[in-house]
Amino acid sequence: MNVNDFDFQKDFIGNIHWIQASKNEKSTFGIGASYYSGGWANGTTNVYRAVKTNANGDKAYVFDSVATNKNHISGRTYTGADAQFSIDGPLGLTTVRGEYIMGTQPGTSSTSVSPGTQPTTDTYIRKFDGAYFYFVQNILKSPFQVIVKYDWYDPNTDLSGNEIGKPKTFTGAQDLKYTTVGLGLAFRANANVKFTAYYDLVTNETTNAPKLDSSGNVVKDSKGNIVYNLPGYQKDITDNVFTLRCQFKF
Repeated sequence: MNVNDFDFQKDFIGNIHWIQASKNEKSTFGIGASYYSGGWANGTTNVYRAVKTNANGDKAYVFDSVATNKNHISGRTYTGADAQFSIDGPLGLTTVRGEYIMGTQPGTSSTSVSPGTQPTTDTYIRKFDGAYFYFVQNILKSPFQVIVKYDWYDPNTDLSGNEIGKPKTFTGAQDLKYTTVGLGLAFRANANVKFTAYYDLVTNETTNAPKLDSSGNVVKDSKGNIVYNLPGYQKDITDNVFTLRCQFKF
């Protein structure tokens, strides 16, 4: 295998949808399902596999290191389901849309994002899930549109809260779940120009897993405060996002 072509394995992507409109075409309803199967080649001989309970009673990655792991394909699979509904009512066009996805995702110690090139670091295999739900309401016959969105992404469904960041578990910030509530207002100036003001309220999962010394005692600083393995994640971090977008179509 050419190591530069680390995702040479053929992927499978399948998607099926059914959409039904009412007789007067004032409303539509649709459901769908999707499946993806693929993978990429490990960059080292070290692979951290599915989370299990270790000798300390903590949930931890299982470390696996054999020569055959290098360039072996770590599979990624996604299974999803989606639905959508729209109706043209007295308040204007209302659209509700949602999708849920779950599966297995190989990544690295610092991220669950699929790499663009073969990593030179160890592979971490995680079970994940995520979903998004949209509510879009046209305001009567005006060019304005209200948008509400809720979504979450949990990169490691085997772990939660204080289980993340414990010593000797190989877990970290990359295993924390994020949820987002989005609020937006769109203005369609004409058929080709659209402006959108959008605000994301992002909330991260928190963990109070303390750092331990060689004797297993909780480490404290000079002021007597507990030192955490993942400092800063004891509360929601400040990472809300405001976006102002102008779209042109031509």
